[in-house]
Amino acid sequence: MNLIEQLGGYEKAKLKAIELDFNLNNLEFLGGGSPRESMYERLDELEKALLQYRREHGVFEVGDKVFYTGRANDNDLYTLKETYDGHNFVVGSNGTDKDFWTLFIEEICHATDEEIKAGHRL
Repeated sequence: MNLIEQLGGYEKAKLKAIELDFNLNNLEFLGGGSPRESMYERLDELEKALLQYRREHGVFEVGDKVFYTGRANDNDLYTLKETYDGHNFVVGSNGTDKDFWTLFIEEICHATDEEIKAGHRL
């Protein structure tokens, strides 16, 4: 059973990640050292599992790195800025906050870790 399933599904796992992030950023009593480090490790593991789930199931969220597949030779890496579930499109930026594009969900795909590191489609 994978981590998402262990936590009761994607939505519950996402809430757990939000809770961990909040605790790490807002609770002074945590101090430093091992407990805090293990929470960061747990959050990192959970965020990776959530991203993998989104990649496998075609789920897109704000902050995801994607490619537009609706135009040949478009190798620009886009960052999703907003999503509109009712209309099946997202707003993305390919580098600057002034450069926004409307991207239909049917015409985007998640970037791999290697592509994100390279900054373009491989």
